[in-house]
Amino acid sequence: MIYGTSNIHTVRDSTDMIGIRTLILRMYWQAPATNPAQDELDGMKPGIPAVPGGMMLMGEQTMKERGRYLTMWTFQGVNGNGKNVTFKTRGNSYDYGFEPGFAQVPIQLHKDFPAMQTEYQGYPSNDGTTVVWPATLAESSGGGNAPGSGSALSLTTAADNDANPMYGIQAFFEMDGIYRYRYAETTIPGNLESGVGRIADSIPGGPPPLSDGRNWLKAPTAYQRKGYVFDITEYYWLSRRGGWPAPVYGGSVSAGSGDSSLTQQRVADGSSAGMSSASGYGMGYGK
Repeated sequence: MIYGTSNIHTVRDSTDMIGIRTLILRMYWQAPATNPAQDELDGMKPGIPAVPGGMMLMGEQTMKERGRYLTMWTFQGVNGNGKNVTFKTRGNSYDYGFEPGFAQVPIQLHKDFPAMQTEYQGYPSNDGTTVVWPATLAESSGGGNAPGSGSALSLTTAADNDANPMYGIQAFFEMDGIYRYRYAETTIPGNLESGVGRIADSIPGGPPPLSDGRNWLKAPTAYQRKGYVFDITEYYWLSRRGGWPAPVYGGSVSAGSGDSSLTQQRVADGSSAGMSSASGYGMGYGK
């Protein structure tokens, strides 16, 4: 038996951009004994409140507060009765974005590296893994980029004994980034991870325009159950200039087609029936 008021209050009721709803309810109540045993307390707790059909209980918490008990319930799902589509599925979601960044890339992969090497007298180290740039620039009658290599070198922008701006440089920064596309489905698409690790011809939503031969690599897709729907986020990695190399990443795969005809895994809970539905740079990229 519960003593005192039986009023249930709303702590939070929010619906996000793809239509997933979170509802948190609370209720204060009194126990007849001061310190009841846990099994007795379990029998005294209030019942789960009635909520719309599109919501599922995801958690319950009871605590003692100022001489009385507080029980809170967390529900997640979608608005409505759970039989109508009130959420954004793949193809009509507006929850997407691009997170830009920089990747440190070996200087040998710079698109202008041959010209740099000539202009600033760079030559391979003894083990061939790095580039040696002299501290100062000097015209050479012997020529070549390495001291005493024997061919003429004509400098057009640097005077004799100028400080070499490339001295010590072994890498440069180039733009990269991750594009995400988030949506909800009542099922886990059967091909959710299809095309992972391959170049994507097209991706859903509104990715940024590309230039310099860049393209996208499909990364693993993340998902989490939220009541009677799945919260799904697809990820795509932006390449450096020249794109992801097709020999390494297996050619291209279309990532823009819908999932309605795919084999899908239904939510185990029968009450859902009726609902419709960065990167390793320097690993062989082209210049």
